[in-house]
Amino acid sequence: NEVIAHELKHVCHAKGLLHRGSGILIFRDHTFQQLLLQKRQKGLRNAGRWCSPGGHVSHGETYLDAINRECAEELFSNDPRLISQFLKRPLEYLFTILKDEPEDREFIAMYRSVYDGPFRPQIEEVEELRFFPIRELAEDAASHPTRYTYAFRCIFAHHRSL
Repeated sequence: NEVIAHELKHVCHAKGLLHRGSGILIFRDHTFQQLLLQKRQKGLRNAGRWCSPGGHVSHGETYLDAINRECAEELFSNDPRLISQFLKRPLEYLFTILKDEPEDREFIAMYRSVYDGPFRPQIEEVEELRFFPIRELAEDAASHPTRYTYAFRCIFAHHRSL
C-alpha cells in the first residue's frame, strides 16, 4: 500500500493497476442500524448499483483528503454550507481492504460517520440516496448481490465480520 507511481483512474482500470480509494459508511444515528447508500447514475461504471460513497485518491491526496472531497462532491454537490455541517462530525477510520478484480484493483481505506442529513446529491453521479436498515441490507445483498457493487459487497462483508 505504498505509492510508487501516479496514473489516471481510467488508465489504472484499463491496465489493471493497483491503486487507492477511500470510502465511508455513514449511519443515520449512533445505533448504527441504518446505513446510507447511493445508487450509481446511469452511464457510469456500475450504473444502477448501490454502494457506499467514495472514490479514487487523487495525486497528492491522503485517504482522508479523498473521502472528504468525494463526500463534498457526491453527497453535497460542493455546497459549502452542507459540507461544513457534515465535517463538524468526526470521521472514524475503520479498516483498509484490498479489492482485487481484474479491471479494478485497489486498496480502499474505509471511514465511518454518523449523519442524517441534509444531503444534496450530485445528479451526475448519484441517482438516489437512501438509508437502509442493516438487517434488511444484509439479507438483500446475500440474495441479490448484483444490486450492489462488488466493492460494496467486500466492504460490507468485512465490516460485518468485525
